Amino acid sequence: MKLGDYNSSTIARWNAGNYSGFYFDPEKGLGDETLVLYNVHGRTVLPPSRPKVDETNRTAFQDGFQYTSFLQPKEFDYKPWGSYFVMSFMGIQWFAGYDSSLLGKKATNSLLEHEYLGRVLMDSEMRGIVVAGNYSLAEGYVMHIRDVGDDSIFIQLLKDGIQVDSSVVKSNSTYVYKKDLGDVADLPIILVHVDNVFDGGGQRFATIDGIFQISDEYILPVEPGLGMGDMEIVSTQPGVIVMVNNDYINLNRDSSVAIGPGLNIRVADNDTLRYYLYTSEYVVPKPSPPQIYLPGNVTSQAKANFSMIVEAAEIRQVTADILNSSNLTIYSRDITQLAQGSGERWSFSWDWNLTALHLSDDGSMVLDANGGPVPGLLYLNSASAPVQVVVTFDPTGRISSITGSNLAYYVSEIAYRRLNLPTDYETMLANETARKQFIKIELGKSMIRFLNVVDGRLFFGGSNHTLQGTLNSLEPHAIRVSVPPGRYELRVRVENAVDAIQMFGEYFNVTAPVTTRLDATNASDSMSRAAANKSIIEPGEAPSKKSDAPGIFIVLATIFLMALLRRRG
Repeated sequence: MKLGDYNSSTIARWNAGNYSGFYFDPEKGLGDETLVLYNVHGRTVLPPSRPKVDETNRTAFQDGFQYTSFLQPKEFDYKPWGSYFVMSFMGIQWFAGYDSSLLGKKATNSLLEHEYLGRVLMDSEMRGIVVAGNYSLAEGYVMHIRDVGDDSIFIQLLKDGIQVDSSVVKSNSTYVYKKDLGDVADLPIILVHVDNVFDGGGQRFATIDGIFQISDEYILPVEPGLGMGDMEIVSTQPGVIVMVNNDYINLNRDSSVAIGPGLNIRVADNDTLRYYLYTSEYVVPKPSPPQIYLPGNVTSQAKANFSMIVEAAEIRQVTADILNSSNLTIYSRDITQLAQGSGERWSFSWDWNLTALHLSDDGSMVLDANGGPVPGLLYLNSASAPVQVVVTFDPTGRISSITGSNLAYYVSEIAYRRLNLPTDYETMLANETARKQFIKIELGKSMIRFLNVVDGRLFFGGSNHTLQGTLNSLEPHAIRVSVPPGRYELRVRVENAVDAIQMFGEYFNVTAPVTTRLDATNASDSMSRAAANKSIIEPGEAPSKKSDAPGIFIVLATIFLMALLRRRG
């Protein structure tokens, strides 16, 4: 007997159209999950049994719940790669494979046909310009571009700091890293498409326009016999997974019954059996626009004080940037740790001392990141290609560290002490092996070029700065200078587990300090007028008394003189 030849009797059916707990992408039409309840005996759902057929109505009667999910093709975001296969399973979209035997040939890169499902970590079409340096992927992978040639790039792939692959990738080609997953050998887990390589002002750049990565740490087994709550997988085929309830399920009055992950049935408190399917999930709200309080005007000798109230849960990062009238970010601070509050309501308060950082060698401005990372390009010597780095400055303005993704190019003595390593700084410098771990720059030869952030985008700053001085006191250093009067903008970005929101257009003015200048001529005239008007009694002022002291002095002097003359006579 083939059930497809008969009508199926059901009393409830759920899919993505009437149950939000199933995965569905309306733009791409992806998501094909169905849960069917065939029959209920009183308040009990029996396990499936052999169907009973009514030949008159050509209807098959069954028992139990049945869950099905079907394989679907999904187009890569980078369209020239074509499509891969996904399956929506228990409300989540999973990676099923790059091919399928449903296409009429043996599948060699299918997880599903080996009874596994995987997770897609990255699938994006992009237009990113890269130079030699480190670029982070997911799950600890780092793509290190060691060299950019005339028509190719040399890629080294690292996993948790250990090299696992390397390859020369020509322009308009795809770098592929393969790995064994489950029973599938040589499954591509990372794809990177290099569009072209070009020369821009003496520096070579490459354009990457497609990245795809699946997890090699998390794969889900879906072999028959695997139980998930009260449901059990009974069939895993190239195009479908089928689950049924493997035991009796009681729909008791006024109860909640969990039949599987994300599948819960709420039974009404009623004599008549009434129920609905639901899923329990905490939905983190997106951040709401914060209420920001900032000064309208502040003198350059004071501090600008800011505060704001944020309504957001599971906050990950909050940053505050100050931009000048040219939209150049001159100050940036991570204020996440300043949060005061709980739940979904938080307050932040911070200040800015109205200064900017300028480099000691040529006076050019560099981003004041409040001790945080400042982006730049490092040339170890005149013959080496630039690598992307971040530079940190200590509170005195000295360079504290220069680091790449997983490499240290320079660490100052103060920064080294914070690492709490067993050897001191001088001992480390004396040990060639240890020194190479922390010091790679060459004094007088290595150069750094800082990147500016203009309207949220990175641009090359001024000229290259040669790293000189000593390892204990690297030059150039940063000098703190008061910002000139003018209009400045505060931009705040709040990111939580769901989304991020950025606020623009919060302006304030920095004004010159007010000074009082007293002109000498006017001061003299004022004093003369004050003396001339001394006898004038101001309203409410008591008349001043003349002193009796001069008259008494004259009388005493006369008596003394007469007595002296009589004595002489």
